[in-house]
Amino acid sequence: MRKLALAGLALASLGAAPVAQRTIHVVDAELGPGATFADIQPAVDAAQDGDAIVVRPGMYSAFAVVGKALSILGEPGADVVASGATAVAVRQVPAGRDTALYGLSVTGSFPTSSPDVMQVSDCAGRVLMEEVSMQDTAGATVLRVERSRQVMLEDCTFAGRVRLEDSQATIQDSVCDGGFGFVPAVGLQLLGSSAATVSRCTITGGRGLFVGYPDAAAIWANGTGTSLTVTGDGTGALRASTGSAIGASAIRGDGTLLLDPDVPLSSSAGQPLLDPALTVQSAEIPSLSMRGAPLGGVVDADLNSTPGDLYVLYAAASGDAFAFPAFGGSIWLDLHTVAQAGLGVLDATGRGRLAVPFGSSTALIGWRVTWQALAGPDLSSLRLSNASGYVHRP
Repeated sequence: MRKLALAGLALASLGAAPVAQRTIHVVDAELGPGATFADIQPAVDAAQDGDAIVVRPGMYSAFAVVGKALSILGEPGADVVASGATAVAVRQVPAGRDTALYGLSVTGSFPTSSPDVMQVSDCAGRVLMEEVSMQDTAGATVLRVERSRQVMLEDCTFAGRVRLEDSQATIQDSVCDGGFGFVPAVGLQLLGSSAATVSRCTITGGRGLFVGYPDAAAIWANGTGTSLTVTGDGTGALRASTGSAIGASAIRGDGTLLLDPDVPLSSSAGQPLLDPALTVQSAEIPSLSMRGAPLGGVVDADLNSTPGDLYVLYAAASGDAFAFPAFGGSIWLDLHTVAQAGLGVLDATGRGRLAVPFGSSTALIGWRVTWQALAGPDLSSLRLSNASGYVHRP
């Protein structure tokens, strides 16, 4: 689907929205001016719900956020490295709260049977990862999400498998490669009752060390209880790995798939693009991409759908996700705190961006915003886009 202009939308500065007071902690491996901690874990331990932690460039050890709602904001060059242990864990974020990770580079060095590079587990609240890169050196799972209701992965890079189990997630503008291990791994795996919405992503199956292993699919909807929605603007792709005589579909499994026809797919060794065991529905699905900004910067919105469609665009605090079958998806917004809303007709030029200036108050550091859109040919056939969120940084 093509990119559409958001014509006729009148939005005030997002910086006008109310923000609760929070403490900003600074982590610097060299304990430079203004820093209060030399590693991330002590800052996490000292922080209270709602606080922000700014991490300066440097190398840091593993850390875990347990039962807290924090924003951990990495500056370029903020690296977390762990060997033989999970590098970053987020657990038990309380309902109605959210934890955000931004800008961190996370690396694990494990044998294949060791822990995952990153873990998110048992979170009733929301977890946002934005511009986070994850990699390992031995083909392990780079991100495991278990029993967590609302996980948003935005502009992330995963060099290794992402695994969702009994969880709900949106993945946008991200690159995921199953990696290079003893056994080829899929890029994204859904298990149990997991549901995922994938928008504008490039996901590729992994490669194996030995000849004779089959190629790997990009995504595996592993179980009839899994649900997958894939949309985009033609810039991403879902690709099976290549190199084996035993091919793979782009998407394998026996779950439910809602697929936008404009998403590029590629299989290998003559296999069908989609596993015949999948329950597949094809539909035009609006795709929304947001770009956050530092203080005083500009937030960009980019909505993709059919030219001439009606649209409604919302920005709000994150809310507890709830299914809305009439609109073909789930709403991730707190509709009582909608900061901005617009109604119009999508422009026929095929491309459009909305630029919204953001405030410069330091009280906004760590503030998290979620956007979502509805689009369709008329009011009776509006369909939800993916949810897209970001966290404001210094």
